[in-house]
Amino acid sequence: MKRKALLSLLFLIALCFAKGQNLVPNYSFENIIQCPQNCNQFINYVSDWTGQGENYGLFYFTAQCPGDTGTGSGATSSSGSVPYNADYGFQYAHTGVSYAGISPFVTGFPADSIYPYGNTNYKNSREYLETVLADSLIAGVKYYVTFFTNLHNSSEFACSDVGAYFSNSYVTLDNSSLPELLPYTPQVANNPKKQELIDTLNWMKVSGSFMAKGGEKYIVIGNFKNDSLSSIRYVGYSGTGSAYYYIDDVIVSTDSNYADSLESVNQLTSNKGQLKVFPNPSKGVFTLTLPSPSGEGASVVDVYNMMGERIYEALLPQTPKGALSTIDISKQPAGIYLYRITTRNGDVIGSEKLIIQ
Repeated sequence: MKRKALLSLLFLIALCFAKGQNLVPNYSFENIIQCPQNCNQFINYVSDWTGQGENYGLFYFTAQCPGDTGTGSGATSSSGSVPYNADYGFQYAHTGVSYAGISPFVTGFPADSIYPYGNTNYKNSREYLETVLADSLIAGVKYYVTFFTNLHNSSEFACSDVGAYFSNSYVTLDNSSLPELLPYTPQVANNPKKQELIDTLNWMKVSGSFMAKGGEKYIVIGNFKNDSLSSIRYVGYSGTGSAYYYIDDVIVSTDSNYADSLESVNQLTSNKGQLKVFPNPSKGVFTLTLPSPSGEGASVVDVYNMMGERIYEALLPQTPKGALSTIDISKQPAGIYLYRITTRNGDVIGSEKLIIQ
């Protein structure tokens, strides 16, 4: 009886520890090992992440590195910059200034709109992102999974079958022979009947939940269906011969509301000119100017670290003309943080990153 009670207590402690925490390290791809010189330098350049498959491009895009090319509309095929990048792609990061890129579907030339879509030498060719979680998943606990994706401007195809698979061990592809397809069923995947992943302008949210079997330690993102079963649409933008997607803000948490703290920064542009934080970067003390939210007397600011843990919260009083307030997180280590400001009714005013040097 005592043993059963102890196990129950340990379970509750573990669950409470996980509550509100994002188990994905470097979930926004902001932390780098070294600056890439072009977009196809991913493995050993992005902290914590690795990947499988290299047919079209396991890519990394960031505005952090001055060596990147493509800072204007004349981006080259190898540009790894943000927002202008490879093959004339254009996209701001969902949050921060960085994101990854994978191809969940590749075909050869000439491409066409019906199966098998092109050169069958590329049949079932895939690319996957992979990282080890901060902690193993707990059996019997429900986990909520979210990531954001956007179709590259020059993609010739769209592929609406992108999901996340959780494994107890590291997953690898046999790159010595085709097909380069992982034979697993993802626990969370986009539903192509409810959402086609065809938006090249806005970030699209892929989310779901599942009950862990216990011991799952790795997350793998990509397309796990073969070509004949995948939801492929020919969009014909250019001659890339692939469906290519940006990936950002990967979240695994027991808190179903955590992903909402990262909801589309693109939706906050109406306040971007009025909402200012300075100096940024700083030593940890930031001055914040807020617009006056209609009908509200105060705003709430929350600051999260890169593990998704809330490390600061405060009530920010407003005047009819707005407010000037201070965020003091100087006791936190140097790094990248995310702040989110809402009204007391829960309406989002703004969200962006803070950098402590």
